[in-house]
Amino acid sequence: MRLSTVVLDGLEFPEGLRWHDDALWLSDMRSRRVLSVDATGRSTLRAYLPAMPAGIGWLPDGTLLVTSMLDQLIVAIRDGWRLPYRSLADVAIGQVNDMLVDAHGRAYVGSIGLDLLYEPLDGTGSPMQPVPLALVQPDGSVEVAADGLMCPNGMAISRDGATFFIAESAARKLTTYSIGTDGVLSGRSTIAEFEQMPDGLCIDAEDMLWVALLTEERFVRVSPDGEIVDEISCPGRIAVDCVLGGADGRTLYGAVTYTPGTAFGATGELLGAIEAWTVSVPGPGW
Repeated sequence: MRLSTVVLDGLEFPEGLRWHDDALWLSDMRSRRVLSVDATGRSTLRAYLPAMPAGIGWLPDGTLLVTSMLDQLIVAIRDGWRLPYRSLADVAIGQVNDMLVDAHGRAYVGSIGLDLLYEPLDGTGSPMQPVPLALVQPDGSVEVAADGLMCPNGMAISRDGATFFIAESAARKLTTYSIGTDGVLSGRSTIAEFEQMPDGLCIDAEDMLWVALLTEERFVRVSPDGEIVDEISCPGRIAVDCVLGGADGRTLYGAVTYTPGTAFGATGELLGAIEAWTVSVPGPGW
């Protein structure tokens, strides 16, 4: 088993991992903070979102965007100010969640399909609904990129910009689409199915995906045809999200949190952390 290094602990529910400007960025959802972490492990508060941050991305001009879960917004952070960017209330079902901002400044945003504050995930509440994947165009217009997804979550785009990968957490599968010139997705296909929920994911320089398998306590590397070719175990911790970064792109940062049965920190304990492992294939761009 690969040994991990703890990069940052004392978190409440880390999510939305990104590598940007030689630093690791993340949302700590329950503490309402967006943080960056430098090579020395020093963290910096980048934003505070009262309605819970989740997905993170950047516009081509460098503006930081963050999804604000409880009020179904994308928020822009400019000069330390938190400003509304776009409302997704007409598209989202339940809380908004993860987000991918592409090189054109288009933002893809998923929603959960139920209200996590009032509808439990244990099967006793309302069933999770299929939801659209929202697409915010650079001109600010909001449309549907694809429809009928079951809790669309972690997302990535292939190196050639032609293929869109997304984890459907509630359907327990990885789905791909072709990306149109307008950013709309088509040609839906399933490339992998799992016994448990896939959550966040990232892509490497070989177009393979590292996927966090939420309650399986592991991260798996999945080929474009759905084969698991590598895995990293994190016994006793839920695997939430991951990203490749570091000086040579070969550090896999994983958001891990809690133990099975205390999802979303129901006990209030500070058990979230970012751990790191060395892998052989870097992320894109290295």
